[in-house]
Amino acid sequence: METNIEASGFAIIDGDQNGTKEIVLTLSNDQDGARLVLYDEAGKQLADGESLGQSHHWRHGLTVGAFLSEDQLELAESTPPHIGMEFC
Repeated sequence: METNIEASGFAIIDGDQNGTKEIVLTLSNDQDGARLVLYDEAGKQLADGESLGQSHHWRHGLTVGAFLSEDQLELAESTPPHIGMEFC
């Protein structure tokens, strides 16, 4: 199964606030659809998000902030309008 990077860019964040940067990419394939994946600066995969479960639908990480709490950062993502927008 072929996996593609689905974006013209990517998000660089310090999601765990440890002073090192992490990279958020959208990866997709024809079977499972899009998912967000987190890498460190050396390219090691740190986390793999849940896929949308349907092909040909997009999902992108937008920004990181303390949206739902004052002390925990969340990643805001966008998905097709009929699926919704969530903080994870």
